[in-house]
Amino acid sequence: VEQLPWFDWGDVPTYVSATELTLPGDLSARYLAARRIRATISAGNIFGTITSGIYGALTTVVVVWDGAGALDSSLTGVALGLDDGHGAFAALAGSSAQTFDVSDAQVPTQAAALRQVGRVVASYAAVRSLDSTVTTYTMTQGRSSTGDGGQGWFRADASDTTSGDNDGTILVATDGMRWKRLFSGALNVLWFGMPLYPTDMLATWNKVRDVAAKTYDIYFPGNHYATTENLTVNGLGGNDIYGDGDLSWIENIATAAPSTNVFESYGYGRGELPDYTLYGLADIAAADQTLTFSTVADAANITAGLLYYLGSNDNLWTDATLPQPTFCTLVKVLSVDTTVGTITLDSPVGVAVVNPVISNTNTPTYPTSQTGLMDHLSIHDLRLTCPQTATLYGEGIIITGSYKCHYYNISGEFGRVFSCNGLVKSHVHDFNVRVDVYAASSTRLGAEIKFGSYNSTVEDFTLDVRNMDGNTLAIYFADLGEQVHGIQIKNFKLNAAGCTGKYLANITNSTDCLIENIAATLKTINSGANTDSSFAVVDGNDHNRIRHIRLRLADTFDNVVSVTGPAVGYPTKNVEIEDVVIESGAPSSSNQLINLAEELKNISIKGIKGPGAIQDRKSTRLNSSHIPLARMPSAA
Repeated sequence: VEQLPWFDWGDVPTYVSATELTLPGDLSARYLAARRIRATISAGNIFGTITSGIYGALTTVVVVWDGAGALDSSLTGVALGLDDGHGAFAALAGSSAQTFDVSDAQVPTQAAALRQVGRVVASYAAVRSLDSTVTTYTMTQGRSSTGDGGQGWFRADASDTTSGDNDGTILVATDGMRWKRLFSGALNVLWFGMPLYPTDMLATWNKVRDVAAKTYDIYFPGNHYATTENLTVNGLGGNDIYGDGDLSWIENIATAAPSTNVFESYGYGRGELPDYTLYGLADIAAADQTLTFSTVADAANITAGLLYYLGSNDNLWTDATLPQPTFCTLVKVLSVDTTVGTITLDSPVGVAVVNPVISNTNTPTYPTSQTGLMDHLSIHDLRLTCPQTATLYGEGIIITGSYKCHYYNISGEFGRVFSCNGLVKSHVHDFNVRVDVYAASSTRLGAEIKFGSYNSTVEDFTLDVRNMDGNTLAIYFADLGEQVHGIQIKNFKLNAAGCTGKYLANITNSTDCLIENIAATLKTINSGANTDSSFAVVDGNDHNRIRHIRLRLADTFDNVVSVTGPAVGYPTKNVEIEDVVIESGAPSSSNQLINLAEELKNISIKGIKGPGAIQDRKSTRLNSSHIPLARMPSAA
């Protein structure tokens, strides 16, 4: 395997023959005789030595390839080695005093090449002191000391006279030259001097985030990092934030609320902005991707490339606690035609909407709300931890809006795990988290998916829950509600032995949602009021399903499943409850396994196993396909 460092200049090669290729332009300063060259073909990389070149409008290079190497028509790239065959480019990983100046050239035509290679220096400070008339390439051994994470190659860019020094990928020298890091892929946070625990990383994070915005991914090498504030991801989009799994540990060490989360986007979701401006649209069919404004001039208020809230015009935008399960979601606008008053989305809406409206995203009160909406953001392969005390709790990831986002492979310790308003066409999965619960802590622990969430999946959560005894608050492991459509919560494993729980899963004012494959171990379920339960479908729901539930209790339970309604003329209907098994435990004095409220429609209950009764309050047009528990086998 060739061991030399290589530079890929981005030159586009064209295959000529097994030993010959061309490149656009006169590249006589680069492609010199005796210089090592690497070519990339479909079979992999091949290595060789340039024997001759012809220079002009095209550079023609003849190469003798090592071994059986040969070019073919699959040629896609070339790179040049630092050794020119005469020993002028010696190993550059040596001491910082090792210098390669123009005087080292053994033939006059190599002076330019030597200027391109430059020298090895010790630090960013040394890069900023380089004379770009002598060298245009350099390798630094670190930011301030060898091997501190800042090491890498930089190239002088004489064409750029305006970029600022960002202390990581662009360094501005004393002679005004912009030295730019040669890299591909993600920004390494160590390039920017990311401090390690317990030093606060907030200022450096903000710097990295702003450099990365909508351009680069962000990589946390395995280490322990600390913050005393929430790390905002505002302004990111199309980015990955990732690390080396559990080895990359970000800990919030704040001692006072509300600065106790790890990642958050700061903005305002649907239902939280009283000063939204609404623009009316013609009725939308599910397959529609181009939408028409009722007033042509309104199209001028929409900007291509941004996210907007789309819903039906029934006071959605001023009431954060609407009971009706009205459709609402985030959409991305690809283009705007102000002449005919239309906008085109990046994909069909997927649901028919009557009397639709689209909102502005930024508002007079919150003029930067758009930056809090995440577009194609991924956060993954990290360990995140937050404070957890009787008076202080933190959340791992809290986002105000996520469009086609991906959050996965997260471990850690939180008071709350994940919450999002407007989780749209997104995927959240593989969270393995310890949760400590105290009486003053949050009422929601696992996944909280609210306002305007649509067609997303949250799955494969393992929660190790502790300290829940004595907590009188409602505890939600999965909470769906307020204009949520098509959300699936699947494969949750709850290890909460010795803990007292209330709600394990809750669906409110939502449609076409699913909660399935929940396995929970608890001491007891103490629901209190009749409408509280382990699994609840409440208030104005339509076509929701709860199925494949396994509960193991050491003590008693109330209302394992509760279905309630109506809500301001929007009754709960078309609910399926299937395959709920109580493996251990006994009903409390209320003796209720399932509680059905009044004014329900088309409720299906199947495969319920366990002690207790079904409390049926004579729901209107109830279609119950269950059989009395007295005729069912027990869980044993």
